[in-house]
Amino acid sequence: MEKKKGGSADFGKKGWIVVIISMFYWLLGSSLTSDGLNTILPHLMEKFGSSRTSLALFSTLGGWISTIGIIVFGSLAMKMGSKKIIMISGIGGIIACLIMGYGGSPLVWGLGLILYFVMISGMNGIAVQNIGAEWFPTKKGMFMGISTMGITLGACTINLFLNATLVRGLHVSMIGWSILIVLVLLATQFFVTNTPEESGAYPDNDKSMTKEKVAELQKIAEEYRKTSPWTVKKVLTYKTTWLIIVGWGMMMMCAGGILAQVVSAFVSYGHDPMQAIWCFTYLFPVGFFCSWLGGLIDSKFGTRAGSVFSAALLILGAGVILLFGKNLIACIIGTALFMGAMSAANNMTMSITTSVWGRYDFPNAWRVISVGTKIVTSAGVVLMSLMADKTGSYAGAFWAMLISAVISIVIILITDEHCVGRTDEELLAKK
Repeated sequence: MEKKKGGSADFGKKGWIVVIISMFYWLLGSSLTSDGLNTILPHLMEKFGSSRTSLALFSTLGGWISTIGIIVFGSLAMKMGSKKIIMISGIGGIIACLIMGYGGSPLVWGLGLILYFVMISGMNGIAVQNIGAEWFPTKKGMFMGISTMGITLGACTINLFLNATLVRGLHVSMIGWSILIVLVLLATQFFVTNTPEESGAYPDNDKSMTKEKVAELQKIAEEYRKTSPWTVKKVLTYKTTWLIIVGWGMMMMCAGGILAQVVSAFVSYGHDPMQAIWCFTYLFPVGFFCSWLGGLIDSKFGTRAGSVFSAALLILGAGVILLFGKNLIACIIGTALFMGAMSAANNMTMSITTSVWGRYDFPNAWRVISVGTKIVTSAGVVLMSLMADKTGSYAGAFWAMLISAVISIVIILITDEHCVGRTDEELLAKK
């Protein structure tokens, strides 16, 4: 797809509202399932005497089982629209929070966490990407670069929130989180639509076409989607699909696995756990900057370039801690690099899928690719925990993540990102 305004964040008033609300979809999808584990796992270990690996396993299982939710929500979104999926998954997320808060045992908490993974996958695994591809088909790099700042916002607040509320019980924490979900659902109901045309806006806020031409294109697109050649079978048998799943999945596996274990890694190198928690709080500008920078690189130089940038930050972060981990400043620098990598990397899987399949075929490809990358990504947390438990340190885990990031760069570089989906021009030419 032609990038008419590469690097531009001119989303328009209605587009900006969608971007800001999308930040909270990312926050809800990542904070409780990744960064928040830094505080919740030690709390449960102390309260119930559980092992870190057994508790971390629920996170990995949740990620894997959530692929069922992605498949179901992905299919439903094509029939019902993404907005309804957000409402359904948000309500399911509230139920999961209450199970986690009132379960009274590690097992019930773990089952609640798995349910949260499954339900919230509709919101941040399917819907936000579909909406982003519809509203910002050629500005998806900047959309993702800004909207995924919600992940960094969650990382810098979730552990402070949990530390403040866990003293009163896990149920208090989960009630507070449920209230946030309710507020996000209300904002969605009033301000978000599946497509810009439904809001009287323009894709990419590009007003070069008349409203009549936009309406005509939307009508043609609706008919095309019913007969799109990109069936599940065709997507599965396309080589680029598997390059994206493995390459981008491994990159996200490294980022998610490391950030979910930062506090424990700090302790293993002899540092105070609260120092790691404060790192998440004070380093949030790094995450914001790298999220924006990754989106800018994506828009100007292509998604592969933005992805290599993200993986390189992971390699640098792991290298700094491996070499100088006993030094507190080095650990802080490494954490900053990890936060920047996670913030930028979260942009890229959706972006490369949009680059290859375009606005109109994106949902068909995404319901396959999101499942595959989720399976790979979810292995990160338990892999880090297992290696740390078996070796007695996090050095081996960091080496594994570093090598995985290098492999992901190789795969990213050999992936062809030219568009094979139907473009606006092709739709209009075949009307």
